Amino acid sequence: MINPIEADKIISGILESPNESKSVEFKPSVCWPDKIDGIQQNNKVQEIIKSILAMSNNRDGGKIILGIKRDNEGKYILQGMTEDDLKTYDQDLIFEHVRNFGEPEPKFQVLNIEYNNKNFIVFAIQSFIFAPIICKNHRNLNQLEHAAVYIRTDKPETKKITDPSEMREMIDLAIEKELDVFSVRIQRIFKPMSYYVEQLKIIKPDEDKFIEELKDINFNNNDIIKKIKSRGYWEINIRPDIYNPQRIKKEEIKNIFRSALVELRGEIYPSFIDIVGSPNNIQNGIERFVNHYQYIEFWRFTQSANFYQLFAIKEDWVDGVHKKCLNVIETLFTLTEIIEFAKRLTTKNIFDDKVVVEIKLYDLNNRILIGKYYNYYFYNYKATTTEPWSYKRVFYSNDLTNKENQIIIESYLDLIYLFNWENPPVDLFKDIISKFLKAKI
Repeated sequence: MINPIEADKIISGILESPNESKSVEFKPSVCWPDKIDGIQQNNKVQEIIKSILAMSNNRDGGKIILGIKRDNEGKYILQGMTEDDLKTYDQDLIFEHVRNFGEPEPKFQVLNIEYNNKNFIVFAIQSFIFAPIICKNHRNLNQLEHAAVYIRTDKPETKKITDPSEMREMIDLAIEKELDVFSVRIQRIFKPMSYYVEQLKIIKPDEDKFIEELKDINFNNNDIIKKIKSRGYWEINIRPDIYNPQRIKKEEIKNIFRSALVELRGEIYPSFIDIVGSPNNIQNGIERFVNHYQYIEFWRFTQSANFYQLFAIKEDWVDGVHKKCLNVIETLFTLTEIIEFAKRLTTKNIFDDKVVVEIKLYDLNNRILIGKYYNYYFYNYKATTTEPWSYKRVFYSNDLTNKENQIIIESYLDLIYLFNWENPPVDLFKDIISKFLKAKI
């Protein structure tokens, strides 16, 4: 369930750049009937109940936000709740109504969130615990079908399960949840004194599940990866904060990835296709190896929306000479491409509310920061750290859209700090970022 303390921040992040997804749905202001019989004549309330049932069957639940209207051009208008409609929303009353239409009863909160001096009602819906929620309709409501199982899709839309693969996915999710709970029960029976420790061992954190997707990569024996790691290199990971191995369908993964590619300076990030070929299909996604002059790279993108990448510092391989330097502008461009790629992935509605961005840069000790930009010359800034530079943030998806330039400059300044650079020209770097993103450099 959503933490009430964090509710304002989470919902405000969604409303800053409103976009529907599998776990987020918008609806206009509507009055909630004071009696359950009043729902029978109110199709809009019936649609809300249907969406509550559907999001209860999401792996991570979801949120329905009332007070948002879509105009004829498809834009979302943040109108807020009308004063009269707002008064009708009482959590106990609404829960008493909705519990009559789901088996088992769906779990949710009803929150009143203020944003830009307007009020919005938010249904924060918890995913089912043991068994999927099945619709009950003994009151002949025309928007609900008795014994139907409703789900949210990636379109996004709310629909009844009609396809065997959708039903199989729902059954698999229910089995997975039951196994998690069963494992905890076993530990409580046989190891009561170490219950909490053992529980943490059995139920793996989401981060560990993303890491497991890379275990089949032979980091020590793959020739290209060994070459990348033989000198300075970047390590990138862009992923959701919640693990779901089936976020993206196999047949859609290449198109989603291709549509997020960044081409701002005559080369594509990440490398996608060239004379050598295009990405290879693997069991749960796609991957690519590149070994072409200073372009030495490996990346993998899986159905869980987990993007992992290693690529060489280009400066270390120009003319085959290991110069151990870092170009000021090239590095700024690289960070900009990474953040821009992360932003474009968020627009595909594959991350839900949050996205994790982790960037590391290795082999910095005694590396020189140099470069030139028009009449600006940069040289002799040396890093002395023996540790890699590490930048890891969890962003609300909308932050990457609304605060992209700020995120880029903050990450860049964090990196060049290690080179003992006092008073770098921040305004110049901001201007370069802005022009680069507009492909004007």
